[in-house]
Amino acid sequence: MSTLPALFYRLVTTAADFRAVLAEEDLATPVPSCPGWNLGLLGGHLGGVYRFATAGIVDKVALNVEDAPDLGGREALLEWFDTGWSAVSTALREHPWDEECWNFGPKPRTVAFWVRRQCHETVIHLWDACVAVGSPAHIDKVIALDGIDEVLTMFLPRQLRMQRIAPLGDRVRLAVPGGPSYVVGGEDGAEASATITATADALLLLLYRRLTAEADSIMINGDEAAARRVLATELTP
Repeated sequence: MSTLPALFYRLVTTAADFRAVLAEEDLATPVPSCPGWNLGLLGGHLGGVYRFATAGIVDKVALNVEDAPDLGGREALLEWFDTGWSAVSTALREHPWDEECWNFGPKPRTVAFWVRRQCHETVIHLWDACVAVGSPAHIDKVIALDGIDEVLTMFLPRQLRMQRIAPLGDRVRLAVPGGPSYVVGGEDGAEASATITATADALLLLLYRRLTAEADSIMINGDEAAARRVLATELTP
């Protein structure tokens, strides 16, 4: 994947930005895009995700980590986050990205999966954290486009394969102005009944259900009900 170096660079810078939020902001601040969580729980979650990825890379196993551990005060949280980040960043630097490992993506299962997955996990959660404190983070186009591709080519097929969602009966096109478009659902070869148009960052946030169809940056043409049915589906876990 030609974007891997860019994804790794963005992962490193975004993890640092996320840590800065944990170090500076009130950890009791609610995170509206993650109902029931505050900044402390969000930081605990991301530190756990880093441990999960490290186990897949280094030990080649799926590690059972509590989803959002409550670590109490800032010092304990930062230690948890820093230890997790140090482990995964070291693993991603020391293991060749074409090396086989455990992950939940399609074959071939290599370390490259975790470069991509950890980048997008961190980017989305930095956005969550920044919105919570009133300072939304920008997601650049290259990263957003790759995140869209990950949702549609990895997460959506996985959701269907694991029967977490029913097959999408509506065929809908997702389009980025001046960029790519993607067709999901319905029968192969059929015409899309609706088109959802948005900038790359807005479309990524829409797929992650961080934005809704009512957002000013989202345009729907055609069968609006079909578009909304697709957007109401849990395309990501």
